Amino acid sequence: MAEGRVEEAERLYDEAQGNLEAALGRDSPGLAGILNNKALLLAQLKRGDEAEQLFLRAINLTRTGAKTDTPAVAIALYNLAALYAATGRQAKARVASTESEAIMKRLYGDRRPPVLQVWLRV
Repeated sequence: MAEGRVEEAERLYDEAQGNLEAALGRDSPGLAGILNNKALLLAQLKRGDEAEQLFLRAINLTRTGAKTDTPAVAIALYNLAALYAATGRQAKARVASTESEAIMKRLYGDRRPPVLQVWLRV
């Protein structure tokens, strides 16, 4: 990523997060998507501690909604597992990955779309 574009992306994520928090409230499950995406950017920038906190917040916000087993939770857990693996925390990566896989299995059973089968391999 070009440096100026990364800074712009982070600024836009910050702005979107602020707007969503103002509109929906700081504890709204509706923030989970922007937090997950912003965490992905921070992980690419090697800012793992910040990324981890945003992934965990996205997971917690999504779980406060009506359902705890959702694709959004599974995706955030998968992204968290990838961050843990990239930073040498293999045990934590396995826990998050296993939980992500279990959610997908509960949601889709053995008839998961092939893309999910590839996606869930850590």
